[in-house]
Amino acid sequence: MVQSLPEDIFYLVCDELLEQRDFGTLFCCCTTGKILALPALTALYRAQHLSSVKSDSSEEAASLAEQERVVQKSSILWRTIIRSALGKTIFPYCKYIKALDLDDFRHLLEDDCFRGKIASNFFLKELKDFHYTLETTAKWKSRALRLNISKIVEAVGDLLVSHAPLLDTVTGQISDSALVRWIPKLQNLQFLKLWDGRALSDDRTPYLLHRHCSKLEALAFYTCRIDLGAESLLALNCHGKSLSNLELQLNNDAIPYMGYLKGCTSLESLKLTDIDKTIDLEKTQNDVFLEVVSWLTKSHRLNSLVLNGFRSGAALATPVLLEESIRLEYLEVDNYAQADQNQLHQALENQPSIQRLTLDSEPVEFRDDLDLLIYSLCQLKELRALKLIGVSAMFNDNHISALCEQLELLEDFYVGGLQLTDASLDSIVHLRNLRSIAFSGITTFTMGGLLNFVSRLGPGNRGLVLAIDNADPELGLSEEEQMYVRSQLLGQVDGRLEYTSLRGIYPFPQPNQGKEKADKADLDISEFEGESD
Repeated sequence: MVQSLPEDIFYLVCDELLEQRDFGTLFCCCTTGKILALPALTALYRAQHLSSVKSDSSEEAASLAEQERVVQKSSILWRTIIRSALGKTIFPYCKYIKALDLDDFRHLLEDDCFRGKIASNFFLKELKDFHYTLETTAKWKSRALRLNISKIVEAVGDLLVSHAPLLDTVTGQISDSALVRWIPKLQNLQFLKLWDGRALSDDRTPYLLHRHCSKLEALAFYTCRIDLGAESLLALNCHGKSLSNLELQLNNDAIPYMGYLKGCTSLESLKLTDIDKTIDLEKTQNDVFLEVVSWLTKSHRLNSLVLNGFRSGAALATPVLLEESIRLEYLEVDNYAQADQNQLHQALENQPSIQRLTLDSEPVEFRDDLDLLIYSLCQLKELRALKLIGVSAMFNDNHISALCEQLELLEDFYVGGLQLTDASLDSIVHLRNLRSIAFSGITTFTMGGLLNFVSRLGPGNRGLVLAIDNADPELGLSEEEQMYVRSQLLGQVDGRLEYTSLRGIYPFPQPNQGKEKADKADLDISEFEGESD
């Protein structure tokens, strides 16, 4: 008598196939027989959110027919999940799903290809009760009815939340009333991503989150209106021990409440964005500034910090960099004041664990300040990705050489510069793991210099993307030379060259530029107007 394997083994096999994203094999398992069907279907529907209209966007589709095929596949998937919640399918697929992406469902309904036969088939039979349309005036009654997308999405959300007990992730444009209804049913919720912070504005939401969602780890919303009160932000403190990821986009009305997040000190990843970019928190609301600094420096588990749009971004980040108990791996700061540059740049050396760094500010102009920045960057030996926007506008070949000599692990490098020459290429070629290098400043690379650079690339540079955004048009490569360098780069490491000549005027007069040319530049007349790249 042949002894069958324990049922648990099939679940383990399907889990491994899911981990490898081997959906083809999982589908074959579904059709093999009853023994494998349930484990395979469970795995497939747990990953249903990975198959979406967004990931197969119509812009990337080869033709209109391909676009319609993608939309049709997505509509069938969503229809099947909804029907399973209504008890109309052989297996209860909705009970297997762990992530509910209502943004993807909204994208489906909004897609231009979701019309005619595809839309009609979607709302057939059991789903006819979800076919909500917008009211039209007599003048427009002859036109096709428009879907009431928000009402449809909310109704489907009501149904699925009630019949998907394993849900740990919910994403979408959710109203405050819907969130109040759903929270008591989301006992396993770990990740909540909202479009608007107004969804948290209901007075009952803080209490419900605290009572029913003890596993909540991450909360994100992309915009915040005045409706978001202090109580809602204070409620996050109830999850201070479990909340590890927080992403907020705040406007001027919400920023004064930032200090109310002081209880969220278990954060590992924090991304804050000032949408309006007008408030200098340190100067105009110093009490709030000090509260935020206190909160950030007490978040000892923090390893990823992003401050976008804050005029006081450098002033907020500097104390975090100086905090000995914090070890950052990712840091991004932009829009910070020139007056705060040196303090931030000097503090960088205190965080040698940083692996990915983005700095975006006004150019560092003075020699001593440039030396300070270069010295601090050279202490970050673990850097894999370095993006210097604006701050590096005055870099020269020596600065590039110093960085490349010390930062041997760099894989992605974005840098500015003024009149960079082949000497910079000679330095960069020593980065054996480099996969992407972009020069946003003015460069004077020659044909010989580029070919020498390409010939010295090794196996670790496989797939290298070389982007030259502002080549000096007087010293740049012709179209034929660009094509030849591209072919050599492709053959050497399967790489790609993106080459653009500088158009318009130089930001500074050239050494051999006469008074007439300088006057011409002052009048905003392009010296290169009419020339091709």
